[in-house]
Amino acid sequence: MPLPAFHHVIDGALVGEPDRISRSPADGAELGAYADGGATEATAAIDAARRAFDRSAWSHDRHLRHRVLCRIADRLEARADEIARALARENGKRRVDRILTDAERDPAVDVIVRGGQRGGPDSAFVAPALLAPHHVGHRIVQEEIFGPVATFETFDTEDEAVALANATQYGLSASVWSRDVDRPPRVARRVRAGTVWINGWAIVADQFEEGGFNQSGLGRLNGPAALLEFQEVKTYVQSVGGS
Repeated sequence: MPLPAFHHVIDGALVGEPDRISRSPADGAELGAYADGGATEATAAIDAARRAFDRSAWSHDRHLRHRVLCRIADRLEARADEIARALARENGKRRVDRILTDAERDPAVDVIVRGGQRGGPDSAFVAPALLAPHHVGHRIVQEEIFGPVATFETFDTEDEAVALANATQYGLSASVWSRDVDRPPRVARRVRAGTVWINGWAIVADQFEEGGFNQSGLGRLNGPAALLEFQEVKTYVQSVGGS
């Protein structure tokens, strides 16, 4: 059975050759072929959208638009599994493998756990790894790896723990664990992260503001602070007394 092939459709025409292979992240099996999109395809799509707008395509009767959109939705739903498999692109495995290989060769990193291969050489599966760098400035600590890779550093004092936690350009979330009643809130106030959990992890609620410090983003989601993103500030200055 031939593999399904997916093209770009721009202005009613098939664009691009499906010469890229989509593989299963579990075992590397080929699932389908798809056409990659670049600047040329993006420009063509923008031009087509402009022409469609100039032709007042959306001035058609709303009932006709409804029928057309429902037909498109029905076709997408009928092939949802096939489309999902074709879109399951390998994303990031080679980068994570390269980082782990470099760490194994680096005398400044102790590899505590490094899982073996699973699913064959073409699999996108990455086994968990636990690394102990000799200094907090190492790239495996400072860079976002986006894989099942964890690092840990040891400390002797509360000040050292806070310094390690804040020695990063990011600050999205953190957690503080202790049997002490007074220490965790004190440490949490000193850690520069948008969310700090105490003796827990990933506890969320709609009323909790979410956001980060430093390069982990600006602004906040949820909670009263998020409403400020939708407000405007106006300053009035009025001179009195002829001054």
